[in-house]
Amino acid sequence: TLGLPSGPKFTTPADNPAKFKGEPPPFRPRGIHSKLVAWQNWKPTPDAEVLKWVADMYKLKEAPAARGIRCRNGLAARENPRAFQEALYKRLRNGTFEPTVEADAVNILPGNVVPKGEDDWRFIIDGTPLNSHYTTWKTRYESLRQVPLLVKPGDFIWSLDLESGYDAVGLAETSRALFVIKVRFPQKMLLTLMEEGLLAEEHLLIKHRDGSATVLVRPTVLVQGF
Repeated sequence: TLGLPSGPKFTTPADNPAKFKGEPPPFRPRGIHSKLVAWQNWKPTPDAEVLKWVADMYKLKEAPAARGIRCRNGLAARENPRAFQEALYKRLRNGTFEPTVEADAVNILPGNVVPKGEDDWRFIIDGTPLNSHYTTWKTRYESLRQVPLLVKPGDFIWSLDLESGYDAVGLAETSRALFVIKVRFPQKMLLTLMEEGLLAEEHLLIKHRDGSATVLVRPTVLVQGF
């Protein structure tokens, strides 16, 4: 209606300015904690609670009733075991998850996968059994109703998608046992993980006749779902 041509449906790497076309640094989980001094020197000063997370990782205030939870994995994870295995295999290898043993598992929550585009899946933890024991607060975000109040002729819109934003913030050691997930890895994945020193014999909760094994794993970073 303003006589302006519409933009492309989506951008591509070729649309980036030349200075952004170099090889990006590899993503490192919990990387935010190595930048504490920069956060402390930032002006205006970040909220004290945020600075505490950066300094000490995120520590969950435990609710006594939110212990001893035992759940099986979600339906999509059970119906798409390969997608579920690959998601946790990747996370063990990139350091966002680590193995644990049953004696140290406070809770075993439902792991699941949700569709992410065509033939792709995203791993999630269903925190519902845990979340129900915590007090939450309501948050209202902007919606299409606010667009006429915010957008003027000549404005343009862009979006920023942080890569693995939750994985940038570490979960304190004392909180990890609340978010344990059970996964059955096929033999090939098990051998690779053990060869790379990411799994040990003590982590094999159940060994199956086909060479696969059931393993307990837990997050080392913020949990998307809690």
